[in-house]
Amino acid sequence: SLGAVPFDVQRSPVDFLAASVHKWLFGAYGLSCLYVNRAWWEDLRLEPLVEDEHSRAHMASADDEVAFDGGLPGYPTAFRSGARRLDGGGRPNPVLLPMAEDGLRLVLHWGPARTAAALAPLTARIGRRCSEELGLWVPPLHGPHFLGVGPGRADGCRSPEEVAAWAQAAAAYLKQHRV
Repeated sequence: SLGAVPFDVQRSPVDFLAASVHKWLFGAYGLSCLYVNRAWWEDLRLEPLVEDEHSRAHMASADDEVAFDGGLPGYPTAFRSGARRLDGGGRPNPVLLPMAEDGLRLVLHWGPARTAAALAPLTARIGRRCSEELGLWVPPLHGPHFLGVGPGRADGCRSPEEVAAWAQAAAAYLKQHRV
């Protein structure tokens, strides 16, 4: 999850950037945002993961009332032009878009830099306590507003057996404490 962090795609060498709106962008489940650098828009090496009619040229879009133009012989094989060929299949849920818009307005109103600055010390404190008091491994690099933890060892290396045992113990702890 990208979350509410200051990030400028124009100043960073980013080809793709995805953000699920339900995590730190205050939207609902079922919607994500994808940034595709303009250099990739027409690159034929990049094909959609979902190869249905929604990403094909000359097919009705999700905004059209009909799903398939019966006047065309067979299915088109060419993809839509630009980044639209990477759109997901199915029709977008119109209820989600105003929710995402309001969530993004909140993020912009509060300011990603301000949000990150407020949450970074709290996240660092949680990381220190996880490491010092619980003996968990905390990655040295993480976002200012989230981090992952795992079984001990500062180098982060763990055997599959250690990971499985830790996962079982963590699941039992969470279940016992009704988390």
